Amino acid sequence: GTRAAVEFETEIRVSLAERHYLAGDHDQALAAAKEALALSQQRSNRLTECRALIVCGGVLGQKADAGSWSEASSLFNQAEQLITLTGARIYESGLTSERDRLAQWMAR
Repeated sequence: GTRAAVEFETEIRVSLAERHYLAGDHDQALAAAKEALALSQQRSNRLTECRALIVCGGVLGQKADAGSWSEASSLFNQAEQLITLTGARIYESGLTSERDRLAQWMAR
């Protein structure tokens, strides 16, 4: 029982982060994604770590400063490494979309 709850905690947290992000609630999305990222790394859950990196990068990429854009790019690179490492190609399209969005923000 309890073990199962612990296993799903990172999944629940990253899902919340994704939902907040899609709803446009960027502060909540970033907070939830950072929690999910820390937990995922602590528990060696590379799939939820990858998703949390993409959400964090997506939020930071929409801020209007070069430092945030640089951090977003770094987070996306980490996510790409995890996709390569795990073979979780299902996350490639989301990563590509966020990278394209970042490029559009940077071009403004």
